[in-house]
Amino acid sequence: MSAGAATELVKKADSKIKGGGGLFSFLTGGPKYDEAIEIYQQAANQFKLAKLWQEAGNCFVQCAYCADKSGSKSDEANFLTEAGNVLKKISTVGAVENFEKAIGIYSASGRFQQAGKLLMSIAELYEAERLQHKECKEFYKRAAEMFELDDHGKSNFTKCNLKYAEYAAKDGQLEEAIRIFESEGEKALGNNLLQYGAKEHFMNAGILHLVDGDSVTVNLAVDKYRALDPRFASSRE
Repeated sequence: MSAGAATELVKKADSKIKGGGGLFSFLTGGPKYDEAIEIYQQAANQFKLAKLWQEAGNCFVQCAYCADKSGSKSDEANFLTEAGNVLKKISTVGAVENFEKAIGIYSASGRFQQAGKLLMSIAELYEAERLQHKECKEFYKRAAEMFELDDHGKSNFTKCNLKYAEYAAKDGQLEEAIRIFESEGEKALGNNLLQYGAKEHFMNAGILHLVDGDSVTVNLAVDKYRALDPRFASSRE
């Protein structure tokens, strides 16, 4: 199917939303949002095959609109996510705009893990661009906050929390970064699967203490880490 045929599908879906239009629109039963969604999805898939990402994204946005009109917030969020996933191939701004709308729906309905995953995806998008330092830090922090609210989001919380700490350290927020590295180190010690990573977290915290330049505090911190983790005590670093 050509892009032209996909465009015709969009027109057909548009007519479903309008319910036929004109004086006799009442005969068609008004807007048929479910049917429109199905046709927009067909069009979106054809646009994706043609690598027409903007057009495909627009179709998913229309699907989200129809889902909202049908009263399905869950489907609306899913379609907004689809739109973002397509648009990120050509526009980070366009992708983030749709992701943010989906995040609002997910968080309002208590789907914190889904919201966290989208926030983490946004952070990774900005990270890949290597120029959006402020945005990386902001979205990793927001993602961590969402994962913290979810019972099954512990590993992702740790991942995002540590990423946030890295960016906070680069911004000179040393106390904040140290607090996170120490917290994650102590938490790792309480988990048999993670305990070997505790030394790295304490090492990062110790390095930041050195950067801060207070030798007394550094020595106190090192003594604390050695008492907590024997592996740190035997470390040559």
